[in-house]
Amino acid sequence: MFIIIPTENLNTSCDFNSRCMRRVYSAYYLKKILNPITLEIFGLLALTGAGAFFVSLKSILKNSPEILNLQNAANFWLGAFLNTEWSNKAIFSGAILILGVLIFQTLRFLIPIVRTVSKNSLRWVRLIRLRQAA
Repeated sequence: MFIIIPTENLNTSCDFNSRCMRRVYSAYYLKKILNPITLEIFGLLALTGAGAFFVSLKSILKNSPEILNLQNAANFWLGAFLNTEWSNKAIFSGAILILGVLIFQTLRFLIPIVRTVSKNSLRWVRLIRLRQAA
């Protein structure tokens, strides 16, 4: 079977190839950028940067109690959060929310991998024990 293609109107110029590859590259990078995890990481970085611009982290860490003293540390951080402006509360609440979503997605991705590895390792242990017993 032969496929007949008219060749008089085909123009294989470099301009066409470069435009086509430009579209392929732009579609690829657009999919990479619009990946939900990438957007969440960018959002987390933006909110953290905005929060660091409005709040002096150096003075907060200098005034905070030891982290091992949980009661005083919890009271300090709760008081610091409650006594800030609403804009800072919104920024840090958004950052904490995005961080929680990222941790949830990471755990959701890693748990099946850990289960698979543990099942396979149990199989290998059983196989090694059977060979040692024989």
